[in-house]
Amino acid sequence: MTKVNINGNDAFATYGIVFDEKAISTLMSYPALKSMVSSESRLENGKRVVTESAPKWDSRQLTLQVSMKASSASQFLIRYKEFRDACATGNLLIHVPDIGEYYHMKYEDMTQYTQYRFGVAKLSIKLTEPNPGLRTEA
Repeated sequence: MTKVNINGNDAFATYGIVFDEKAISTLMSYPALKSMVSSESRLENGKRVVTESAPKWDSRQLTLQVSMKASSASQFLIRYKEFRDACATGNLLIHVPDIGEYYHMKYEDMTQYTQYRFGVAKLSIKLTEPNPGLRTEA
């Protein structure tokens, strides 16, 4: 299990959230580059493209599928509410120490939730990363 922190809290110890390999891979996938600055005119063939400026990352939306684990229904409800409150701030700082990256995310929606059964529930969380070029803590 890969250690992940959310807003400075251990995701598993605080919320019971487990990021599987697919969720980590989703975080690590490269964002798209912004389109190059260009200009088209009917007076010229093709188009002019500005190539002097360095390429920049575009914002990205992603959906993380995570598990929320708990030893009892009452512990699950506590963790569920605490995670909901963290999402309600709108800002999630996700830190994966093993890869040394911080992901500054904006919470958008919980697109899927499977009921808590046998100690686990599945959540799909839609996030936006406004600036993929910012991968430091501050």
